[in-house]
Amino acid sequence: MPISRTLTLALASVALLAASFVATSRAEAARDLGVGFVADQFGSDLLTSQDTDLRNKWWDRLDKTNSDLARVNLYWNQVAGPAKPADPADPADPSYDWTIPDATVKEAEARGITVAFTVVGAPRWAEGKNPPPEGEYRVGSWKPSAAKFGEFAVAAASRYSGSFDDLPRVRYWEAWNEPNLPRYLEPQWSGKKPKAPGIYRDLLNAFYEGVHSVDDSNQVVAAGTSPFGDKRGGKRMRPYYFWREVLCLKDRKKLKKKGGCASGDDRAHMDIYAHNPINAVKGEGPTSPSPNPDDGVPSNFAELGRIVAKAEKRKTILPKAKGRPG
Repeated sequence: MPISRTLTLALASVALLAASFVATSRAEAARDLGVGFVADQFGSDLLTSQDTDLRNKWWDRLDKTNSDLARVNLYWNQVAGPAKPADPADPADPSYDWTIPDATVKEAEARGITVAFTVVGAPRWAEGKNPPPEGEYRVGSWKPSAAKFGEFAVAAASRYSGSFDDLPRVRYWEAWNEPNLPRYLEPQWSGKKPKAPGIYRDLLNAFYEGVHSVDDSNQVVAAGTSPFGDKRGGKRMRPYYFWREVLCLKDRKKLKKKGGCASGDDRAHMDIYAHNPINAVKGEGPTSPSPNPDDGVPSNFAELGRIVAKAEKRKTILPKAKGRPG
């Protein structure tokens, strides 16, 4: 049974931009707002580079900023490899290679930095049937299996539970990245009908169950969405439309509950919600207006909070937030 928790806003960051995040950290006594970073260059996570010198350089730079938290990618398809593990929920299964994430948590601990793992990228054996031809889609994005993702969540959370070998504990777990982009999740649409939100809700819930089955004090972060999208049926999905679909809401203004959508324990499960806001107009700063009300930029960022709050009221999200009806 899920325990009531406060749903908290997380700003995910891109391209070496600062982000706010909820974290227990070395700087809590000095300030109320935790500060975290992503070290990303052209889609490459510098904190998990296979180049040890490069990786250490960026960890040292992060340390000098007095950061509380680092958001780091944990690539499911790199850890798991081409062959399905005999026991996918066992972190010690010999088919898993945890070399890079092991080094990540140790390097962060040595600097007093909290790690938030973003788990993304399905192995081929965990993708859905009939993917597009190779070269026409990003491997790891096609209809990932929610059940298999949940098993991997158990393995990862178990390995970084604080009681596996000498590895530090990881408390924050982000389920996927920018699922409103085909780069990370496909298909986005079936004609003009949304497909990605339902796929993602299943992934999120399986991940939530897996992570919390290891330690119920772990915190699951819903995937930070990309700030911009296209018209219905286009390539990308606008983020606030995406979240209304995930949370079974319709009508942008009234946010009514959709009939025939997820109910009971199939409702979206999360402890923290997230989004990747970027200025709408280059050079105009965070006050630049959104090009579309369903795109998510700093100036209209409060809209996502309104969507989540209404989902709580409509009882389409779990667990309910502390101190609120639901």
